[in-house]
Amino acid sequence: RNPTMVIIMANQLLEQREYDLATFVLEEALQKFSQDHQLQQLLMMTYTLNQQSPDRVRDYIELLKGGASFSPDTIAIGDAYIAFQTGDTEQSIQILTTHLEQNRLDFKTELQFVLGMAHKEAGNIDAARSLLEAARSDRGAENWLNQLILEQLIDL
Repeated sequence: RNPTMVIIMANQLLEQREYDLATFVLEEALQKFSQDHQLQQLLMMTYTLNQQSPDRVRDYIELLKGGASFSPDTIAIGDAYIAFQTGDTEQSIQILTTHLEQNRLDFKTELQFVLGMAHKEAGNIDAARSLLEAARSDRGAENWLNQLILEQLIDL
C-alpha cells in the first residue's frame, strides 16, 4: 500500500512524453494516496507540461489545500503556472523567486526548471541559463526532467 510503482510508471510516462496517460495514472493514484507529496508534485508538473487550463490547475491547488498534507513547492509551481498562462510572466517569476528563497524546499530542481522557463519566456536569457544549469546539477532528478532541462539549455 505505497505509491512506489505508480511513481516509477509516471516517471516513465513523462520520459516518453505521454502526458495524457501520465495525468490519468496520477489522478487515479492520488485518489488512493492523496497525501503523497511526490505524487502531488508529479501531477502538477504533468499539468504544466501538458498545458492544462489555469482553471484545472486552480482546482487542483484548492484540492491540495483542502487536504491534510501538501508541499508548498507544488502550490508555488501551480500558482506560477496560472500567472504565466494568464499572461503575467512577471508575477510567475516573482512567485517562484520568492519561494526559492525559502530554506526548506522539497522540489528545488522542479522550481528552478519552471522559473528558468519563465525567465526564458520573459527574455531574461542569462537568468534562464543560470537557473537551468543549477537545475541540471541536481544528480537526483528524474530522466524526464534532466532531458527537458538539457533541451532548454540547448535552445538558449
